[in-house]
Amino acid sequence: MHLDKVSVIGYNGRDEKHAKGHAVVIEFYGEYSKEAENFVLRQNAKQNVVCVSLVALLLTVILLLIAFLCDFWLIMLFEIALVAVIVITWFAPYLERKKHLRLLLPEKVTIDRDGTIFATWQDISVAEPKDNVKKIICKGDCCYIVFRRARARDCLIQKSLLQVGDIEDFERLFAEKIVRKS
Repeated sequence: MHLDKVSVIGYNGRDEKHAKGHAVVIEFYGEYSKEAENFVLRQNAKQNVVCVSLVALLLTVILLLIAFLCDFWLIMLFEIALVAVIVITWFAPYLERKKHLRLLLPEKVTIDRDGTIFATWQDISVAEPKDNVKKIICKGDCCYIVFRRARARDCLIQKSLLQVGDIEDFERLFAEKIVRKS
């Protein structure tokens, strides 16, 4: 089944016209490097492990409580399964690399003068206001935009794919949000 572009809350035709109009300051699109692909897969794996670990911690507490109250310590063998799930979750983005990359790497990212980020992936498009940007992790040629309450998903940009504007405009617009990693 092939999905057409899905409109997500906060993104509509009016927003797209605005993004394509005179207010466009910065635009990224093109083919991503292997460095960018590895960076986005690593970020996704970290996010997944955090979520699964929180659920595993809750289940561990429940299992310990049951084992203690019922004196049924064999139930703790389920902990092995929980650890296995965490390990599988860490490697999941790498197991189906092409599929995950299609979903994680945006086809086009446009930023207007107000700092609103218009991102289009293969399956969805979103518009995220500047004040919804939690932080931007910059490492090498890649910047990973993390949103506070992402309507769809966080967004990766690659500096070398800058087609409109310049990187100084981007860094000036989001100066207080940028976190540089080596």
